Amino acid sequence: MIKFTHGLVVVATGLLNALLGPAAAAGDYAYFPDALSTIQVLGSTNASGPNGYTIECRAFVLPLQPASTPAFPATFFFEHTSSVKHRWLGILAGTPTGMAVGDGAPWPAAALVSADRQVNDAAWHHIAYVFKDDSETLYVDGVQVASRTGRGLPISGCCGAQIGAGIMDDGLGSTSAFHGYLDWIRVSSTARYSGPRFQVPLESQLTTDAATELLVTFDGSSASEAFRDLSPQHSELRPGQGLPNAKSPLLDSDCNQDGIPDLWQIQSGALDDENRNSIPDVCESIVTGVTPPSVPAQGGATVTIKGSNFPDNPIVLFGGLPATDVVRLSATRITVTSPALLPGMASITVNGSTWPDAIYIRPECGSDLDQDGEVTAADIAIVLLDFGPCYQTPLVAPVPEVPPLLDAQALPDAPRHR
Repeated sequence: MIKFTHGLVVVATGLLNALLGPAAAAGDYAYFPDALSTIQVLGSTNASGPNGYTIECRAFVLPLQPASTPAFPATFFFEHTSSVKHRWLGILAGTPTGMAVGDGAPWPAAALVSADRQVNDAAWHHIAYVFKDDSETLYVDGVQVASRTGRGLPISGCCGAQIGAGIMDDGLGSTSAFHGYLDWIRVSSTARYSGPRFQVPLESQLTTDAATELLVTFDGSSASEAFRDLSPQHSELRPGQGLPNAKSPLLDSDCNQDGIPDLWQIQSGALDDENRNSIPDVCESIVTGVTPPSVPAQGGATVTIKGSNFPDNPIVLFGGLPATDVVRLSATRITVTSPALLPGMASITVNGSTWPDAIYIRPECGSDLDQDGEVTAADIAIVLLDFGPCYQTPLVAPVPEVPPLLDAQALPDAPRHR
């Protein structure tokens, strides 16, 4: 799709999509779209002891899928070492569940503490499973929804874990998957909550104290930043690993700051995405002006780009080639250093927004156009034969006599040098 804005054309570019992936903006959430979307957690996050433990997350669970889609039971966090020795926080048939079960214990229903509360409603919920003194308690949005004693087991540290899809049983090899979004997830070697209710922490209030065994907030402009354990353990996270045919979750954002994931709003029709680049139109960057209007073909010129909705860490392309020294001064102004380009008109793209013929690349005779490390007659020949007139700058190597100004037919609408 193409969108016209005051004479400018906003288009999606294949190169930009390849650079950015399905979710172009900085990561705020992890999106688990597939039954095999998962993150492997290496090392031991399975702490136990006199202080108990807590598994909690802020999740946006999508409605129950058809039976052919193995999205339920769904796991936010799952540890598995052998046979039916597990620790789990997830949902079963749309209701939150928690579990700590060792070898030889009844499985599966008798091992679960579950709440009669649907959370697969495309809304954010805080879900927490707390184990302390042989007592298991389940909370939804800070309210106790289920509890029991005498069933859970304080499993000792044993193994790594999966965030998202996990293997339910070694013998059967069945997979439990999660379909939705995670804002953050935390595992602690202490019972962080007790009583009938508590104040749900904001992401900015999450601690990384000695009891924090795992903390992932999915914030960052790249997978290496977003899929990172912020706890003192610094466990290695491997998106798309840990299961046969595993797939990595996607990064999604909330560009309009309405608290709802962008991809879900696009998929549900709440926000338009004419360019089909996973960026809502209301957040699309728009290029409206460039200064100066021309730069030399050898690159290295400072260019100021004006527009709107410029994100943090923007990716800027000149004629499909990346600019360097990109500095976002504000949401409406960026400065960059131009790359080396062949002479002629070139487009400028900022995160999917392209202004065709935005800047003129001057065909200077002093440019090393064939990029052989020196300026020779061959470079001038490229200009004269392919582009016409050019302005002669001082040359390092001797060249045939050329008038200082070759003013034949200039390119259409190209600035002339006098």
